[in-house]
Amino acid sequence: MEKYFQYLVKYRSFGNKYSSGIAVATLLVAVVGATFAYFTATNESTGSGGSEANVQTAETSGISLSIEPATATNPDTLYPGGYLVSAAQVKATKDGDKDYTVTYTLNFEVDAHNLSADSKVKYSLYRTKSLVSNPVTDCTLETSENATEGGNKVHMTNCAVSGDLGAAKVAGTEIIGGTAKQSLTWNETEGVSTDDETGYYYYLLVEFVDNEEAQDDDQGKQITAKITSASSAVVKEKTA
Repeated sequence: MEKYFQYLVKYRSFGNKYSSGIAVATLLVAVVGATFAYFTATNESTGSGGSEANVQTAETSGISLSIEPATATNPDTLYPGGYLVSAAQVKATKDGDKDYTVTYTLNFEVDAHNLSADSKVKYSLYRTKSLVSNPVTDCTLETSENATEGGNKVHMTNCAVSGDLGAAKVAGTEIIGGTAKQSLTWNETEGVSTDDETGYYYYLLVEFVDNEEAQDDDQGKQITAKITSASSAVVKEKTA
């Protein structure tokens, strides 16, 4: 007979490290003319753990659901038309001989409140069974004269989302610049199994949309994409 357990998630920190993988884009000041806005992008971990990977765990009856940052490549410089990536791996482990399936809610954030209302971002969430080191490929930096704006247009073109990510679980949702930080969720109804050493990899892709106009007002601003936690877990005992 199948057994079900519902429980409140409790978090345990390891080594006083508190944040999951975070992708942050910080706008640089244009050097010459009226060039379009551009960013630098980095992955960060905050808290006393510095740049070390964070581990966040929910436990019940010897079953643990863990979420930690996964490796993903972000460009050194991100221009309009480019992407930020935040990645995390979720696994379930257990004590004892029985195996379980754990379903949960994945929590993530996208913050574009610093951008002007003329700009926007689009976010998509993907889930895979294996690590995808380069979720976005083939981006090309393009600079072209823009006489109307009195300077040069600098942006990214030809960016392609890797086919290894599969179909998006959440696809191309827009957030207009100036909107308050969005705290978002996705329900993992298939769940991860305690007999699966890999679990799932999640990729949050945030595109800084090229609006084909001057985006100089966004210089010196910041966009943040972050997968934060897995919560509201439900444990189901696996049967033969």
